Amino acid sequence: MTDRAIGLVHLGLAVEIHGDRAWIERTARTGGYELAGILAIDENTYMPITLIVGTAAAAKATVIIAPDIGYFGTGYQAITTACSLLLPTGIVMRAPKRKF
Repeated sequence: MTDRAIGLVHLGLAVEIHGDRAWIERTARTGGYELAGILAIDENTYMPITLIVGTAAAAKATVIIAPDIGYFGTGYQAITTACSLLLPTGIVMRAPKRKF
């Protein structure tokens, strides 16, 4: 079974949106991920971290692919409680589940 992924493009921060989309598609293909879709957000997106995690969960994605960690803002660490992040600098693994 192939791991699923979603891509993330931040329309307000992307220098070249089509280039970001192409990088996401290429990275998913070379990484062996099934790309379930690409989510676009901008500075007006309401609760972007919730939207990103919810979209990943709905797609049954284990990885979110983005060309820049800045697209997640300061909330990238919250995302790693649900998914791994695949960035140009490498992968940020999903945090282990905590037992309470």
